[in-house]
Amino acid sequence: MSKRGRKESPEKARYLSSGFIYEIKDGIGEKKHSGVFLTFPPPNARINTMDKKRIAVCITGILIIAACLTGCQKHREPVSRSSFLLNTFITVTLYDSREEEILDGVTELCSEYEKKFSTTIETSEIYAMNHRKQGEREFTVSQDTAELIEKGLEYSRLSDGAFDITIEPLSRLWDFSGSDPHVPSEEAIRKELLKVGYERVAVNAIQWFCR
Repeated sequence: MSKRGRKESPEKARYLSSGFIYEIKDGIGEKKHSGVFLTFPPPNARINTMDKKRIAVCITGILIIAACLTGCQKHREPVSRSSFLLNTFITVTLYDSREEEILDGVTELCSEYEKKFSTTIETSEIYAMNHRKQGEREFTVSQDTAELIEKGLEYSRLSDGAFDITIEPLSRLWDFSGSDPHVPSEEAIRKELLKVGYERVAVNAIQWFCR
C-alpha cells in the first residue's frame, strides 16, 4: 500500500525489482562475457524513499557480483601436437582441454591407421593389396580397411570419378615422396591409366575383389 492507501500496480512493482545477471558462453562452455541487464521504472512511476534505497542496494549488489564473475574468467590457450604420419606432416590442436593424454590417443590412432592404410609401408594391408600377385582378384582385409574402401568407393561414385580410389597406379608415376620426383611420359600415363577405374572394385563383407 502507498501512503495514500492505494495499491501499487503490478507493472510498477515489476519495474521496481527487475534486474538480472547474464552470461554469454561459447560452444565449449567457456565464458566469454558477463554483465547486468536492468529495467528502470517508467517516468510516471511513483517511487518512495524506501523503494529507492532498496533499488540502490540491489543494483550495487548485482554490479559487484557481475564484476566478480568477469574477473574470474580464464583464458585457455590451445595445445598442439605435430607428427609425421600418414605420409604427411600433421598437427592436432585442442581448444577445450589441455590433457596430453588426448593428444597421445589421437597420435596413436593415426599411427595405427597408417600401419593398415599406408601405400608405402610394406606391411600395411593397402600396400599388400596393391602389390598382390598378378591375376589375384580377391583379397581379405580387416574391418577398418573394408570400411575405408567402401567409403572411398562412395565418394568416387558421388564425384563421378573426379575422386577415384584406384588412382594409385597413375599417381605413383610422379614419385612425389621418392628421391627422384618427375613428370612421367605420355606413354607411361596412358599405360597406367588403363588400371584406373573405381567401377571395377567391390567389397563383399571384409573381402575386397576386382571385377
